[in-house]
Amino acid sequence: MWRARIIVLTADGNGTSAITRAVGKGKTVVWRWQERFMHEGVEGLTRDKPGPRASHHCRLRPSIVSLR
Repeated sequence: MWRARIIVLTADGNGTSAITRAVGKGKTVVWRWQERFMHEGVEGLTRDKPGPRASHHCRLRPSIVSLR
């Protein structure tokens, strides 16, 4: 799992550039998963958060229903 590899490489003292090369992900992805691990631990690495489309769609639904 590349998410766990980011954390292991971070714990081993690797910098962001080395981690991005090792896992094939961009800096923002590495930073996101490092931050998630700091706040949520291993549990945070095991699940995906819903994307912005999912939350946006849920917010629009009540307004669409009220227009009918």
